[in-house]
Amino acid sequence: MTRPGTPRDANRLRILDALRREGRASRGELARMTGLSRSTVAGLVAELVRQGLVVDGGEAYGPEAGAGRGRPPVHLRLCAAAWPAASA
Repeated sequence: MTRPGTPRDANRLRILDALRREGRASRGELARMTGLSRSTVAGLVAELVRQGLVVDGGEAYGPEAGAGRGRPPVHLRLCAAAWPAASA
């Protein structure tokens, strides 16, 4: 865990806030929403998943899935069990 008040903590909060507002988003969408690089988002999301705060919400289908090239984006969402007040 990082020290409170570090830039890393602030970036983690930016990601969590974006997911709280949007409900779900891919890593690429989180990068665009937060202004963070994709690699920073990927690292922070991996940490949040390990801590049980964020879960894989499934692959995007339809227009959200892109032009059919590459891997479809995986949507992430807040883990309801980790945030009981948010799901009430």
